[in-house]
Amino acid sequence: MPRRDPDGTWGGKGVDVSCAICGERIRPDQLEYELQFGHEGATPAVDLFHLHPRCFAAWEMERTKPPP
Repeated sequence: MPRRDPDGTWGGKGVDVSCAICGERIRPDQLEYELQFGHEGATPAVDLFHLHPRCFAAWEMERTKPPP
């Protein structure tokens, strides 16, 4: 997972894919966050990551933790 702010963040019903953090399936009866990270270069693209809310919170805390 990138450590920078995502270019887009959406929340909604799970779409039955694996969480990018824990690897468990995000079922349609669960909430998920979808994070979008664009990158440029020779082949511009967008990377999408699906996360459980608790996994999103853990990722957010880790990536924003001040350096020791």
